[in-house]
Amino acid sequence: MQSDPGAFRYPDVHVVDLRVEKEFAVGDFGLTLGLDVFNALNASYVLQRQGVLGRDNSDYVLEVLSPRVFRVGARLSFR
Repeated sequence: MQSDPGAFRYPDVHVVDLRVEKEFAVGDFGLTLGLDVFNALNASYVLQRQGVLGRDNSDYVLEVLSPRVFRVGARLSFR
């Protein structure tokens, strides 16, 4: 009897990351401002569980996807 190999798989992980940036030029200098959003939909996926059965911590969640994170950045350039 063979079991389905997909029966023990975690669900597919779908994450939306976004980036917006705007460049400003003043003479020989340039300034680029950027905003990044990681995990924009704030999805919570289990990435890893304790796989050894018969223990007190069986099926314990070891790792989850990070929550929504914002990052603001600036880049200065010279010609």
